[in-house]
Amino acid sequence: GGDPIAQLNAYVQWERSGFSAKWCADHYVNLRQLQRSRDVYEQLAELVKTRILGNRGESQNAVSADSQTFARHSAHDMDGIAIRRALCAGLFTHACRLQRSGEYKTISDTTRLAKESG
Repeated sequence: GGDPIAQLNAYVQWERSGFSAKWCADHYVNLRQLQRSRDVYEQLAELVKTRILGNRGESQNAVSADSQTFARHSAHDMDGIAIRRALCAGLFTHACRLQRSGEYKTISDTTRLAKESG
């Protein structure tokens, strides 16, 4: 849970520290969670490298250079526009509107959700 932008900032700072366990302890950040995030990031970067960039018919060196550029820009694009777009696209299915009846309806498929009790 938590703020995804703050989580990304913590990840980037951890990366800049050389993936230091001490940095996590000093900043009260869960090392295991950051390690899981790193694993997911590496899997996604590999998918981009093999499935997306690899389908261009380019040499392996060009694909490797492109994937490194992709990884560097995605990890450090702190202006937030691309990040916010990705978050909106991923979280859109969970967006709801409160109805007069007190129920919530999802925007994407109008699933009805009961209001949580207090």
